Amino acid sequence: PNDSLYFRQTGIPGEFEEVTLADFDRTLDPSYAGIIRENTRDWSPWSPPYAQLEDSEINAPDNRRYFQFEFKLLSGSLLDKAIVDSVVVNYTTPAIADSVIAEISPTTAVLGQENEFTYHLRSVASSGKRGFDTVIIRTPFAARTTGVSIDGVEISDFTSQGEAGRLTVNFPNNRITRSGQEVDIRFATLMTVSGTEFRGEVADSQSDAFPQRVIFGDANEEANDNTLIVSAPIDDQLFTGVNFSSDFITPNGDGVNDQIALDYILLKATAAVGVQVIIYDLSGREVRRLYDALDRSGPNQVTWNGRDDDNITVAPGLYLIRLEADTDAGAATQMRSVAVVY
Repeated sequence: PNDSLYFRQTGIPGEFEEVTLADFDRTLDPSYAGIIRENTRDWSPWSPPYAQLEDSEINAPDNRRYFQFEFKLLSGSLLDKAIVDSVVVNYTTPAIADSVIAEISPTTAVLGQENEFTYHLRSVASSGKRGFDTVIIRTPFAARTTGVSIDGVEISDFTSQGEAGRLTVNFPNNRITRSGQEVDIRFATLMTVSGTEFRGEVADSQSDAFPQRVIFGDANEEANDNTLIVSAPIDDQLFTGVNFSSDFITPNGDGVNDQIALDYILLKATAAVGVQVIIYDLSGREVRRLYDALDRSGPNQVTWNGRDDDNITVAPGLYLIRLEADTDAGAATQMRSVAVVY
């Protein structure tokens, strides 16, 4: 299909009718000519630029018969030139399915804590398709599966592996091979950013077929949002789960309370932001710049061994630990006291 749609005027002001490129007259005066629009009906939007081309998956929303690619070749001088020698695209046939529809519920969550979700999938497959027995869900943090049902029947013979960025669920004894079959995967994961998208893929562990991306839509009658995006209430809180392993530290080398751990979860940071953890004495003097780095949303831990910036054990007394994040919206700060005793 053409990547543009062509329309000519009907004679009624503001009304146009679609025509083929051959019937579109480019020679007319602009006041009589039609309009050209991007063909978003037959083509998906352009993907973001690829950071790496070699061994990269094609970033298409679903099985497509055609795809376009665009190269931007940059040179450092007028004498330089760039050449595209070849483009190799690897694919497998037949496809796993004509398409796989997916949606998630609920579509709201609480930031900074583990939330439970159900990932609904519905297959659309004609005869001759491979089918699938694996679902891959892209998660912001490591997730755990709490249950799987197929066509409304709970199954127990599945395996699950959760790691940072993805949850893989495999059910080889219950392959999805027919159109209209439904899979529900219940899982729990931490969420720290509102508007998180849980993209997904299906795969066939019993063949060499490449995974196939799911598309959002109406996968389950009881789920009403037809989306893979989960939102959360917006507030000013940037830290949650701030916790100290102890209220005091005894850095005497006996292996008991020799250091203190500060755990926190950074919220709503869609890009890396500056986070600092600084130790002060009660006069306000900086004793130790414990942590000063760029963090992304998620859990983190910083430990203090009771020493200052010169690696000298501090004197007994009360100290203040300041946790701060610098964002475009301003600075968020939390302050706690800790006792150093011998």
